[in-house]
Amino acid sequence: MKTRELLKIVCLTGLMTAAWTSSSAATVMETATLRTENITENTVKVKGVVLDYETKQPISGAVFLLKGKVTKNRTNSQGEFQLEGQQGDTIKVALNHVYRTENIILTADTEDLTIELKRIVPPEYPGGPSECMKFLSKNIRYPHTAWKNKVQGRVIVQFWVDTDGSISDVKVVKGVSWDLNDEAIRVVKRMPNFKPGTVGGEPARIQFTLPIIFRLQ
Repeated sequence: MKTRELLKIVCLTGLMTAAWTSSSAATVMETATLRTENITENTVKVKGVVLDYETKQPISGAVFLLKGKVTKNRTNSQGEFQLEGQQGDTIKVALNHVYRTENIILTADTEDLTIELKRIVPPEYPGGPSECMKFLSKNIRYPHTAWKNKVQGRVIVQFWVDTDGSISDVKVVKGVSWDLNDEAIRVVKRMPNFKPGTVGGEPARIQFTLPIIFRLQ
């Protein structure tokens, strides 16, 4: 039985996780003005506004992470927010994998601090999702052991797309079986270079998550 009769591959580029290395940290900062007030001992109360770096427009609905944990704090329609933490705490600002900052450390002198959030544009397979699906359908070989044992399911592969579009550090973050996992990794490593992602308009090393569905028919 031919592979094409057995296999249905789904390429969902919408499920993407963006991240970057410390080498590109300087490119990720965006604008928010912070003011410190009402400090009692080590408590720091901060209020400010979060803006888009390129348009200078307020960003509403931005999420705050305090010491790595998501808080209830959100920016309002004017990009304004209030936040309370302790001196030495770290905060990040993020919005739906589109914007994110590096760590901001709260201190007693945190005042009139400007942070700029730059837009993250994810990497793209050449030609878009439809071409990605064609590549997978053409190049994946359904493992004989998986076919024989009627094993199917979704393998989620994660990898980095470098500034030149090349793929590296391919790994399975959620697998089905060793043979389907190995086949997913093999075919991803054969992919052509992607269109690089950008942070604030500059090429950046960004992590990409790709679900691949193996289905017998």
